[in-house]
Amino acid sequence: MLAQVVSEEANQRKLRVEISAVEMVPFFEEALEMYREEAQIQGFRKGKAPRDVVLKKFGDQINSEALPVIVEEFYKQAIKDTNTEAIAIGQIDNVNFKKDQPMSFDVTVEIMPTYEIPNYKGLKVQKEIHDLKDDEVSSTIERLRENYSTMKLVETVATGNF
Repeated sequence: MLAQVVSEEANQRKLRVEISAVEMVPFFEEALEMYREEAQIQGFRKGKAPRDVVLKKFGDQINSEALPVIVEEFYKQAIKDTNTEAIAIGQIDNVNFKKDQPMSFDVTVEIMPTYEIPNYKGLKVQKEIHDLKDDEVSSTIERLRENYSTMKLVETVATGNF
């Protein structure tokens, strides 16, 4: 796999990812095996059809099943290889895929913008002090007590109450 940065803006980076046909084979094999295990083809027991028959019948579905997995896997790898710190899932476009040929796609990801804050050291900040009064504390406790209390009906009255 080859991943390179094509363009870079203030908060976006566009990567170009190229994948060789050999690197994609395991993904297609996995999708083919999944279809082979579940395929019910006339003349064969479930899961016992030859690979060529399954590939001929379900080739397009197998490709459409494997391609998103390939793109996701190599998208993650491209971000690692180019030291891109993406803050959002990228937009994938220009997907070029032909069977048994290298695949390529572009991904545009958002990155954290860089900030320069001059002379922030030595700034004076005034600490605000709030004086609590007893009646504020009491009213807050009473409000919390009312909000979180529950009423229960009681069948019997305790001795000495009413």
